[in-house]
Amino acid sequence: MKKLISLILILCLACMLVPAMAESADVAGDWYLKTMKMGDQEYDAAAMGYNMKISLNADGTGTMEMPGSDPTEASWTMEDGQITVTIDNAPASGSVTADTLTLEAEGQVMVFTREATEAITVANVKAAGSVEEFYGEYSCVYIESDGVIVNLAVIGQAMPIVKLSEGAIEFIPSSDEDAVSAILSMMGITYEYADGALKLGSSLEGADISGAVELLEDGMIKLSLDGYTGPMVLYFAPAAAAEEPAA
Repeated sequence: MKKLISLILILCLACMLVPAMAESADVAGDWYLKTMKMGDQEYDAAAMGYNMKISLNADGTGTMEMPGSDPTEASWTMEDGQITVTIDNAPASGSVTADTLTLEAEGQVMVFTREATEAITVANVKAAGSVEEFYGEYSCVYIESDGVIVNLAVIGQAMPIVKLSEGAIEFIPSSDEDAVSAILSMMGITYEYADGALKLGSSLEGADISGAVELLEDGMIKLSLDGYTGPMVLYFAPAAAAEEPAA
């Protein structure tokens, strides 16, 4: 009788463990942030520079990684079909399938998939052979912060058009919402051509402004500026190319 009871207990425990093992198998692995939704607005994570990866282990542990940062420890639990992932003592709950992990916290919904996302990259800097190579109008398409490049079209941020001509750099408003152009124009920014780039300064007495405009291999320009607004890195495409619809 004791052997029979022991066998029944073992079988019962095995039946209890099967669903848990199946849930762990579905959850375990790498998850890549695909979209973020805040209110009625949904954003493509890669276009916003949020290349987040969550790696979950079958034992309930895990890590969260962002480009340029060290991995952060994470943990997860599953209860009544709902998953809760905790990162830096901040829990986010949601649902999980074989292909999609959806988490919600503080009104923000994040959707992860098994497919890795790629961060926005730009072409390498090249030295211009003459100052004339910079001349033209350029529309701002990307902004860089802490090494992360963000697509301005996704976040709806209005930035100026830059016009480079002989001895002059102009910042032209791209729309009525573009306040940045006015700030940059007031800084009295000037340039000098040296070593294949435009070295930036200011015509204002006592202004501590530095930076450069560099030409990229694909015809875009990179504007790095340190002044009243603090460090700023902007990427511009030739105006005509920036206006063309994406394929």
